[in-house]
Amino acid sequence: MAETLLTALPNGLRLALHPMPATYSVSIVVLVGTGGRYESDKQAGISHLLEHMMFKGTERRPSAQQIAETVERLGGRFNASTSRELTTYYVKVPSHHLEVGLDLLADMLQHSLLAEAEIEREKGVILEEIAQGEDVPTVVGAHLLQRTVWGNHPLGRPVIGSRETVQALGRADLHAYLAGHYAPSRMVVSVAGQVDADAAASRLSELYAGWPATPAPLALPAEYPEQAAPVALSHHDGQAHLLLSAPGVALDHPDQMAFALMSEILGGGMSSRLFLEVRERRGLAYSVGASSSSLSDYGALTVHAGVAPARAVDALHVIGAELRRLAEQEVSDDELERVRGHYEGTLLLALEDSYNMASRNGRSVLQRGYARTPEESISLVQAVTAADIRRLAADLLQPRDLRLAVVGPFDDPVPFASALGEPG
Repeated sequence: MAETLLTALPNGLRLALHPMPATYSVSIVVLVGTGGRYESDKQAGISHLLEHMMFKGTERRPSAQQIAETVERLGGRFNASTSRELTTYYVKVPSHHLEVGLDLLADMLQHSLLAEAEIEREKGVILEEIAQGEDVPTVVGAHLLQRTVWGNHPLGRPVIGSRETVQALGRADLHAYLAGHYAPSRMVVSVAGQVDADAAASRLSELYAGWPATPAPLALPAEYPEQAAPVALSHHDGQAHLLLSAPGVALDHPDQMAFALMSEILGGGMSSRLFLEVRERRGLAYSVGASSSSLSDYGALTVHAGVAPARAVDALHVIGAELRRLAEQEVSDDELERVRGHYEGTLLLALEDSYNMASRNGRSVLQRGYARTPEESISLVQAVTAADIRRLAADLLQPRDLRLAVVGPFDDPVPFASALGEPG
């Protein structure tokens, strides 16, 4: 596999360039180290709004239509996303149109108009997005779980913001946030595909040379908070949704890979423990699974189950029993090999795509300071032992640290609170 060329511009912007000669595409991914947790209470949702506004016109391409046509007429695609710590923009085009993709993203990031009329129009779109989420039980549950775990910390707010904060944002707010948070030293431009790495680096140096170096933004540190009430309810008629959170580990923690495999064992697919026990053997849920997430200073394990209301507490008892089993008994050699193989295969197949390669490299450079190779990841996976997973589960899956959000036709949290700490 080709090596990733890493370099940095004088203003601190880092470049990660990875040739993939067998592909017909090239992907350019720009990652910005800011997101929902970097916002003040009054700014809640501004990272997401600014991301939307980058597609609404530049000095050379003054409308959203012109920006879209620049990519779509080439058969390419482009998009963006905002999370708690990252804002990501990308363009994927046939490799012989690399110059168009490089130029477009540089233009959007440095010369967006942020026109007042477009801001007001896009705020309306986001308000509709907020309203739509309020009708989706899983979205309601995810937001409720954030508040239950984090309270008033920025991690406790939806990245999209609220009606009140989004409505109050204006052009001056967006300009100030752009100047203060889009710091070149907290950005990476990652390119992967059929590309001449040296030529691409030279062109990127020209496109971003005029961006001034600015101080990087700071985020409020995250420490898993002590909460008096472990359960929160949101009354919705219909099916019930259980969203359970436990502490995890940070991105650069020595146990980060063991944490990822622990989540996979617990609820990573149809051969996972939760799926087999909760759905297949007991028929208590129509959907159940677990996922892990790791931020720069914090991680979380999340379990989700969609259940019939009458069986919600029973399902929670079984989920709790599986958490305890993971903490009390070592996984078998066969089970560990299964999740290792799934992780490795998923990783290698994903990296045949230029976008996945560019995104992975960019995130690694931004968050770790270097481009972690697939071989390094596989080596870390192979190093995880059954004892590591049991030790980590015993440390993280303590009943006192569990937080639960329940969306369904319930008014009494006591049965759920009791189930969090009782045997199944």
